[in-house]
Amino acid sequence: MKISVNWLKDYLDFNLPVEKLVDKINLHMTEVESVDVGGLIVGKVLKKEKHPNADRLSLCQVDVGKETLSIVCGGPNVDKDQLVVVATVGTTLPGGLQIKEAEIRGEKSCGMICSEAELELSRESEGILVLPEDKYEIGQSFSLKDGDAVIELKVLANRPDYLSYLGVARDLGVVLGKEAKLDIDVNYPIGKVKPSSSGAAGAGRGVKVEIDVSAKKEVPRYQALPISGVKVAPSPDWLQKRLISAGLRPINNVADITNYVMLETGQPLHAFDRSKIGGDKIIIRKAKAGEPLVGLDGGTHKLSRDDLVIADGKRAMAVAGIVGGEGSSVQDGTKEIVLESANFDFATVRRTTQRIGLRTDSSTRFEKGLSPVSTELAIKRAAHLITKLAGGEAGNISEAGNKWPKQKSINVEIANLEKLLGLKLKSKDVKDILKVLDFTVSGDKELSVIPPYFRGDVTGEADVAEEILRIIGIDKVKPVALPKVKAGQRSDKQKLIYGLKNALTANGFEEIYTRSFTPEGRVELANPLTQDQRFLRTNLWSNALENIVQNLGFSESPFLLFEIGEIYSDKNEVTNHCLLTGVGMSEKDFRGVVESVGKLLTKNIKNEAKSLAGRGRNIQAKSLWALEFDLGELRPDMLNKTEFKISMQKVEYKPLPKYPVTKFDLAIIVGDKVKADDVSKEIEKVEGVYGTELFDEYAGPSIGKGNKSLAFHLEYFRRDRTLTTDEAQKIHAAVIKVLEKKFGAKVRD
Repeated sequence: MKISVNWLKDYLDFNLPVEKLVDKINLHMTEVESVDVGGLIVGKVLKKEKHPNADRLSLCQVDVGKETLSIVCGGPNVDKDQLVVVATVGTTLPGGLQIKEAEIRGEKSCGMICSEAELELSRESEGILVLPEDKYEIGQSFSLKDGDAVIELKVLANRPDYLSYLGVARDLGVVLGKEAKLDIDVNYPIGKVKPSSSGAAGAGRGVKVEIDVSAKKEVPRYQALPISGVKVAPSPDWLQKRLISAGLRPINNVADITNYVMLETGQPLHAFDRSKIGGDKIIIRKAKAGEPLVGLDGGTHKLSRDDLVIADGKRAMAVAGIVGGEGSSVQDGTKEIVLESANFDFATVRRTTQRIGLRTDSSTRFEKGLSPVSTELAIKRAAHLITKLAGGEAGNISEAGNKWPKQKSINVEIANLEKLLGLKLKSKDVKDILKVLDFTVSGDKELSVIPPYFRGDVTGEADVAEEILRIIGIDKVKPVALPKVKAGQRSDKQKLIYGLKNALTANGFEEIYTRSFTPEGRVELANPLTQDQRFLRTNLWSNALENIVQNLGFSESPFLLFEIGEIYSDKNEVTNHCLLTGVGMSEKDFRGVVESVGKLLTKNIKNEAKSLAGRGRNIQAKSLWALEFDLGELRPDMLNKTEFKISMQKVEYKPLPKYPVTKFDLAIIVGDKVKADDVSKEIEKVEGVYGTELFDEYAGPSIGKGNKSLAFHLEYFRRDRTLTTDEAQKIHAAVIKVLEKKFGAKVRD
């Protein structure tokens, strides 16, 4: 929620620097996410020197609180120890000038020391603006005469009252010890126009809009007010500026007023063009399966039977609490409107918001749970502003809906509050705090507390304790050292998983983590975050595939991946699985790697590893092998009886080649007793060979009995420059000659 400080002062009289105001809100109310003060800061000139390359310029060192800035200044009156207004880099001044880091006559300047003219505080000025030392502090934000600061609040689900100026002013007034001005003007003229000759009701005393609520459970309260004779036009400048400060786009005076009142009171409103309401009757019902609605957001929304809509006798006109429909919207030629102020079930609004993928300022408020009491104040306030700014006369308010429960009394003992907070409390102080927060309180040591209608989140003694503490200030609680506790130990299950992870990583596997959600499946979530994550995974393989495909583009070499995670069944069972994958290698190689950690696996899993032939896949011409098994088949006690044997070999460091390598492939026939590793070592002894890689080994009748074929990728290089083709051919010939002499090798065609 973005709060304009100037707008907030309409409801609360205060005069605090923005920094201190933010501190108060952070300590006693809610977290401040950001502050937009326009980049103007009070600074102090620490040092002034003459510019070496310009007679009329000065080099100044200015302390702005968090840092000291070097600024080139042209003001003739600038001097050491002055308090000045500094426009930091990125600031846009009232005249449109954007401050950038610049070099002026060879000297770096990181900002501007401003004059009154540059701040548009006067038409002309002979020098910079010098501030009085007794009214300003270094680092303080400087607000212009007509300027503003916008504070953005983080509003949690339990405090929808902070999504309104009245709610923020009410609470801030308690913190500052001032009374908020919450009695806003709600008076409006009621017309005496008779129904029109066409039969449609016109606005006038005693004239109402008919309301039919079929979904009573989801609609605690629905109010409608007709207004006739309105003139739709752009909003006045002050109203547009206030909406812009809140991050909203001005549309027209009627729509802007509904948004303005929503920001002011926290109650969402909507305006329909009355001439577009078929039968002059509003129906609140559940949507039909597949019923379409073209929303004001420009999207066409396909609704379900679980969605709540505002309709007439022919079609849906709005999705309740979320978005209005294009077909009943207020346009430039609209003369009669119907204002809607309603309370909808927060869970219904939340589910529809997630299902159709649209969250609006209206739905954000309804989702947090609003009180039905708020609707009347909002609709009357909107009627007051519309008749004042757009003209027209209002009819009478129609109302329908279900009865809503009153706030329940909470039993609170002062002794319990002291235990919860670690503070000594007086009954009178507790009662005084609760009363200024609009709670109804009776009793002495044992209190009966009834929260106000806008605090539906306060339901127990601990909630009351929290209210007391945030007003007193959490900084008043003295820190106490926590009792010493013994370090925890891993369970058998955790030992098993960590042991398996260590064994896999020691054998060349890299761990991956994938989402537990999938777009398709059997186990559907009742409350999914998004439509493409509606199901829980029933295996690890499906989500890992996406990760593997992404990695294929970054590696030409084979790689091994594993994941250990939970999978879910439609019987509400959760089990731990392990997935092993090998990419870009043969079945034989992958099986060998799996079997190297196989001492941890049971016989059944070993058998499965041996039958991988039918489970291979081919992705982008790279073979992919996978083995997924249930960790429940592993016995935790096996860790105490199993030693992981990890083969180690000496690694020789080779610097990366500075120039590109030239790649050759070589296939040779050697005796079946010759080891591929020995062949690789002999190849690497040849001058100009950078690397070797065995990629195929074959034995069969086509190469003769007692023989085998070895195929290598070879890389040749020079350290001082790129190899020529002739040079690479000579190195390749030298390799063949060495292999012929050492192993009696023959080159395969």
